[in-house]
Amino acid sequence: MVTLLKEIAAVHAIGIIDLWDDESFNETGRQNYARFMADPIHPTLDGYTEWFAPYFEETIDRII
Repeated sequence: MVTLLKEIAAVHAIGIIDLWDDESFNETGRQNYARFMADPIHPTLDGYTEWFAPYFEETIDRII
């Protein structure tokens, strides 16, 4: 799915925020998994506020 998304983004010249391949993002998640994730797909409130949102903000600031 990630590969296909990247192909679509390239064809349509759109940006994506790639959580899947970002090693530093994922390392943070592994270190705090029990607190940041409710299950393998859904972040907890701490996961959103302390992990996802700061990453989104940083990435969007770099893009624009």
